[in-house]
Amino acid sequence: MAGGAASDDESRDVRLGFLSALEGADPAAAHAVVEDLLSIAGISAVGGRTPSEIADRFLEQAALATGARGHDKAAETLTAYLSLKADGSKAGSALREFARKSGLALDAPLAAFEQRLAALQAKGIDPDRLTFAAEFGRRLDYYSGFVFEIHAAAGAVEGPLVGGGRYDKLVTLLGAERDVPAIGFSMWLDRIAASVKG
Repeated sequence: MAGGAASDDESRDVRLGFLSALEGADPAAAHAVVEDLLSIAGISAVGGRTPSEIADRFLEQAALATGARGHDKAAETLTAYLSLKADGSKAGSALREFARKSGLALDAPLAAFEQRLAALQAKGIDPDRLTFAAEFGRRLDYYSGFVFEIHAAAGAVEGPLVGGGRYDKLVTLLGAERDVPAIGFSMWLDRIAASVKG
């Protein structure tokens, strides 16, 4: 759960622009462009994925972002989902309304989501202080479930104080034969100290 910022919107616009430029291009040429860009940036792998696999994913996203290849309805549904943002206390109802309008059977994941919110509330965390943003995600590919960030009061410190989530697939990416349930987080101690001083 995290709130978005203007810089996040700009980053999304740049990403969508890049995906739009890829859509419709010769697949082999587009694949080569993405791999070249990753090579120029010095990126050899991200979350266990090779540049070739990352390029494949970019091309899939490019097709969905513009509703190409007969995926108009999927792109419309995905766009509607990614626009969802609500306080924790209202997120469940917003998601259920989205599921109803989209004709999606999301009862099981929504029940788990609401159970998690209830558990947080039982620990004294006010849901109104939480923000659900469907477009939010951690930038590492090994995350496989619930992800979160904790921020200081608006304007106090730039960037998250804490960030993490569930990553059951991490050890398989490192060579294990099966998934191992795991959850963890990182703390930025300098930001925490600055927020306390602020």
